[in-house]
Amino acid sequence: MPRHLLSLGRLLAVLCVLLVLPTSCEKTLLLDDESNEEGTQNGDSETPEEGGDTLTVAEFLQVEPGNVVTVKGYIVGYLASTSFSGAVFGLPTETANTNFIMADRADETNPDHCIAVKLNAGEEREALNLLDNPEYLHQYVAVKGLSATYFRRNGITEILAVESIDAPQSAAVPTPTLQHEPCLIVDGR
Repeated sequence: MPRHLLSLGRLLAVLCVLLVLPTSCEKTLLLDDESNEEGTQNGDSETPEEGGDTLTVAEFLQVEPGNVVTVKGYIVGYLASTSFSGAVFGLPTETANTNFIMADRADETNPDHCIAVKLNAGEEREALNLLDNPEYLHQYVAVKGLSATYFRRNGITEILAVESIDAPQSAAVPTPTLQHEPCLIVDGR
C-alpha cells in the first residue's frame, strides 16, 4: 500500500481514538493507533505496557534503528534546535514543540541521558506537544514506535501508541537498626 495512504489511515485512526478517550482512569491513553503494523485491531494487539520487552531510555539508546520498540520514561522537555545541545528541560513558552524528550529520571538535566520522540504534524502534535499539554511534563509514559536516527542519535520517529503509566516505585531507603542494645555510658565515657 502506498505510504501516503497509510499515513492518512493513521491520521483518521488517531482522530477516532481522540474522540473516544476516557476522561479519567489510572492509566491514561494519550495517543493510540487503530491498528498495528500487521493490520490487527488494537483489541487483539498489545498495549505499550504489555508489549514484549519494554526498554528503559538507557537500554533504548543501544537499540539498532529500524525496530518497533516500547520504551518507558519520563517526559522531561523538548529539543528547541537541531541537536541535543538545544535541549530544554521545561515547557515551551511561544510555539508548540515538534518533539519531546524522555529520560529514566524525572529530574534529568543531562541531554546525553535522553531520547527524542518526534511529534508528526497534525493531531499527533496537537495531542502531545508540551505547549498545549503542560501536564505531560514529568509524566511517566510508555511509547511504542519505530526506532530511527533522530537528532543524530537513536529516537522514535513514528509513534504507534503512547500511554501514561504508573511510575516505578523508588528504591526504599533502609531504616537504620540498632545492632546492640542501648547502654548508659557513665560520665560520657
